[in-house]
Amino acid sequence: MREITFHEVGMKNFGPYVEPMVLTFENDKLTLITGPNGIGKTMSLEAIPFTLYGETCKKARGDDVVNTRTGRNCHTWVKFSIDSDNYQIDRYHKYTKLQNTVTISKNGEDPYMKGHREVVPEVEKLICSKKSFMNTLMFGQKVKDFFTDLIDSDKKEIFRKILDLDIYTTWYKEADADLKAIKESLSKIVEQIGIERGILSDVEFQIDILFKQFSQFEENKKEKVTYMKKSIEDSRRILDNWNIEREKLDATEHDVEQLQSQINDVEKQIDHHEGEKTTAMLQLSHSASAKISEIKEAASKATQTLSEKRQKTYEVLYESNQNEMNELEGEQNEAQEGRNENAQKLASLATEKRVCQNDIDNLNNSLEIDGGVCPTCLQDIDDKCRDHLEKEVLEAINRYAEFERQEKSIQKSQETYQKLLDQNAERRYQQSKQFEGARDSLTLDEMKEKKEIEVKVNATIEKINGLARDETLKIERDYDEYISKLNKKLDQLEGIKEVVFNTAEKIKEIDSTISNLVQNITGMELQLKMAEEDEYDKSQLAAYQMRKQQLELAIEELNQGVVILQKDEVLSTFWKAAWSPTGIPSMLIDESIPFMNEKVSDYLDLLTNGRYIVSFDTLAATKAGEFRDKISVNVLDTHTRANSRIQLSGGQTRIVDIATILTLGDLQSSIQDVNINILLFDEIFDSLDEENIGFVSNILSQLKVGKSIYLISHTQVDQLEADEILELK
Repeated sequence: MREITFHEVGMKNFGPYVEPMVLTFENDKLTLITGPNGIGKTMSLEAIPFTLYGETCKKARGDDVVNTRTGRNCHTWVKFSIDSDNYQIDRYHKYTKLQNTVTISKNGEDPYMKGHREVVPEVEKLICSKKSFMNTLMFGQKVKDFFTDLIDSDKKEIFRKILDLDIYTTWYKEADADLKAIKESLSKIVEQIGIERGILSDVEFQIDILFKQFSQFEENKKEKVTYMKKSIEDSRRILDNWNIEREKLDATEHDVEQLQSQINDVEKQIDHHEGEKTTAMLQLSHSASAKISEIKEAASKATQTLSEKRQKTYEVLYESNQNEMNELEGEQNEAQEGRNENAQKLASLATEKRVCQNDIDNLNNSLEIDGGVCPTCLQDIDDKCRDHLEKEVLEAINRYAEFERQEKSIQKSQETYQKLLDQNAERRYQQSKQFEGARDSLTLDEMKEKKEIEVKVNATIEKINGLARDETLKIERDYDEYISKLNKKLDQLEGIKEVVFNTAEKIKEIDSTISNLVQNITGMELQLKMAEEDEYDKSQLAAYQMRKQQLELAIEELNQGVVILQKDEVLSTFWKAAWSPTGIPSMLIDESIPFMNEKVSDYLDLLTNGRYIVSFDTLAATKAGEFRDKISVNVLDTHTRANSRIQLSGGQTRIVDIATILTLGDLQSSIQDVNINILLFDEIFDSLDEENIGFVSNILSQLKVGKSIYLISHTQVDQLEADEILELK
């Protein structure tokens, strides 16, 4: 038996856990996790399915499980061993270095697999599938319907995982693929037989045609020889007539070479004068262009000189303006400093006035109060002291008046400074305006002078272009007159040449016709000889006859292949049905039912003293009274006679669910020959009364032998004999 022993589950930045949290698994130990709602009891166990399968019982995954306060570096891990090999699975999400991934390592070595798609199948191979884990090792609270409430397909899926029936699915797919391949091959062979038979029919048809062609060949050969002999005689008579016509034209032939030489001389003279005309016009154009370039260059230099002159004048003007503005800036700074100094004096005087006014008010208050205390000597006020205080008041009033006089003098000085600042600003504005006017005047003068240069340049260029056009017209007129005379002479020579060429062309045509006739006669004589010696080619007929024999053999072989494939089709159909869900897998599920009924009965005896009866079967009755293949869970309360799950209370269904998950766990251990050392229960006591809590606590104490059991409850349970209590705060 394979021993799968879980040692540790850890988490960091997972759910409510920021700091590392580790739960260890010790066999023969029952651990109770308790604490208020929302403290993270469930998440401490949810770290196990999340690490193994990437999903909690509540279907939470990815960002859903990352601690909301840190928002990153979520890391969970599970350590377990299988027989003598130690394994560790680490799952990371939003991790700074490793991003989102999961790894599995063995015996302390580097990870041998990485990534969700690779690791999860390995986990299901080493431990069990996710559905098996959720229905045999972990009792999740308020997550989904338990086994007894699942639809038939989900129940069968759990059975397939627990009974390790996936191999039958693989065999079923292989048998289905083999059957499809056989049918496809059979269809192709049948199709090929049809094709071969069609080809055979075509070959037989071609053999008939070839026999007819042989007879037709002999008849056509005789007619062809007769026709070709007559054609040769007709061609010889035509050849004699063309020879006579050729002799007549020889007398009118002229000297064509001499005439062509004269024409070539005239054409050369025309080309020569055309070239001289083009050269003269190009030289004139180049001369005019050079002159225009020279004028433009002079204008560019004059414009550059104007720009340099204007720049120097502007620099002198700018320097003068800058000096004036600097002087005004100094005057403004002096006046501003005076204003700032006066402002400080006014602020100081205001403080002195407030102090003085406060002294006057205090002294007057002391004088107005009978039997008061002197604020200066702290003695009772008598007549002498009163005179002294009145004198102090008068001195304070004089000081206050002096402060006001100084304040008015400073304010008058401030007005003078402000007037100087306003005058300075006006002078700066006038200076700036004067500078901008002088600068704009310089720019306008420069633009005016540049415009005058441009007008003069354009007028000169236009004059040069006019002279060039006049000279061009003169060159064209002189050369065109002489070339026209040469063209007239050329036309006369071409007329003579046309007459001579017509005769020469006619002679060429007759010579070509005679040559063609001679070649045709020679060719027809050769063809006549070949036609007389030609024999019918019987090789194609022999090839078709051999092809017919090959096709007949091929069709026979294909028919034998059809017989073999039909036998294979029957065999594959049988195995497909055997490996299908309604075949051997269904039989194995049926065979597991007695084991489950026995186990669930044992657990219910311990939990309820035999009050509830639960049985499993694989047939269910329809409304029509018929039976169909379906996994059914039958429930009976022997006290109330309630015979369906919906008639039971929440506590009653909880008892049935506990017995069922323990039964499924035993079935998995028995079928797969495996022992897994953990059982995880979340809020298993919900809806249970005190008596049932006692029954469940008793059976948990028995189940912990050889196992590590973790149980979550929001309150401590007195009946539960826990080996360890973890109270989360």
